[in-house]
Amino acid sequence: METHHTFCRICESLCGLEVTVDDGVITKIRPDDLNVGTAGFACIKGVKQHKLYASPDRLTHPMRRDGDTWSRVTWDEAESDIGRRVRAIVDEHGPNSVAMYVGTAAGFGVLHPVFAQGFMKGLGSGSMYASATQDCANKFAAARQIYGFPFTQPFPDVDRTRCLVIVGANPVVSKWSFLQVADPKQRLRSIAERGGRVIVVDPRHTETAKSATDHVFIRPDTDVFFYLAFANELIATDAIDHAMVDAHTTGFRELAELVAPWTP
Repeated sequence: METHHTFCRICESLCGLEVTVDDGVITKIRPDDLNVGTAGFACIKGVKQHKLYASPDRLTHPMRRDGDTWSRVTWDEAESDIGRRVRAIVDEHGPNSVAMYVGTAAGFGVLHPVFAQGFMKGLGSGSMYASATQDCANKFAAARQIYGFPFTQPFPDVDRTRCLVIVGANPVVSKWSFLQVADPKQRLRSIAERGGRVIVVDPRHTETAKSATDHVFIRPDTDVFFYLAFANELIATDAIDHAMVDAHTTGFRELAELVAPWTP
């Protein structure tokens, strides 16, 4: 039995892992307490990878569906069949009718993005999507509108903040994504331990909500109304640093008019 130190490659967090190998077979994966980047943290996806690869449901060869049944085919048969189908779609509907979605694990590989983009360029299609177009595009769009540049991304100073409001995020699982803090669960609890508050606004009692001081349930897809009402209340109670607003912002009057009808 041997223990190897490695890291998870599913997403950008790259959590440190300890892997136990017995006679060439992985028997256990656990977070690496000595990893300086993740300090003993890893989400469920990384520590259960060996279960996925050992699953009897894992595909190890191409399968083709014929009606309600599936049959095994060779790689040559699969690639030729897929090629004919894609060509027929392009001929009838144009190249942009074929889209590709690249998930996080593939996106953080080395060769997959290169060959995926090459395949789509060969087809002449610009319909290329990724997990970033779902869970990150809003951050970049908002930053462009607010700060003038998409990569100006403000982050909370989690080691000093006294009140943290988390809306629509689950950092205990995502490891805070862009922010990248080691052991996010303990960092959240540390805010409460020094007398601060962590308020999670989420339809679900998430892993992060379990580590927070407050959990506010919200109806799914109503985040925008929460923000409108939140801004309304700040303005109505005059909880605004007017000197800061006057010195560093534009459009505050228009914002106040926009949120005026949206009371809590």
